Amino acid sequence: MEAVDALEKDDVMIVTTNGSTNSSFWGELLSTVAIEKGSRSVVIDGFTRDSRPIIELGFPTFTSGFHPYDSKGRLDVIDYKVPIECGRVKVHNGDLVFAYFDGIVVIPQAHREEVFEKALQKVEAENKMREELKKGMGIIEAHKKYDAL
Repeated sequence: MEAVDALEKDDVMIVTTNGSTNSSFWGELLSTVAIEKGSRSVVIDGFTRDSRPIIELGFPTFTSGFHPYDSKGRLDVIDYKVPIECGRVKVHNGDLVFAYFDGIVVIPQAHREEVFEKALQKVEAENKMREELKKGMGIIEAHKKYDAL
C-alpha cells in the first residue's frame, strides 16, 4: 500500500512477484488509487484480479495473467523506486516505459533520444510503405524500397 501511495503523476508502476502464482498483486482498488494519483499504468510480472472493473475504469494494466486471490498474506512488497527485473528486463526508476496491446518496451533514460529517432524513422518508412502497398506495390518490392516490416 505504501508503494501505491508513493505513486506520482505520470508514473508507471513496475512490479515483479518473483514467480509467485498463488495470488494477484493488483486489483480494482489499487487501480482506483493509481488513477486518482495520475499514474499512467501498471506493468506486472505476475497476476492481477478484478479484470472487468479495471477495464471499466480504463486503467492500463499489463500482466502475466489473472488470479482470483488477493495478495493479503500471500505477497509482500519488499521495496519500491529501486531497480527491478520484470520479465527478464532490468528497469530503473526514471526509465521510459511504452506499453500497448502487443507488448512492453523499456527505454533506458540514457538512450531515449536515440530510440525515439530510430522509432520515428521506422514509423515514417512503414507509413510510406503502407501507402505504396495500398497503390498496388508488391510486398517484396516495397520491402526492398523501404526496408520496413
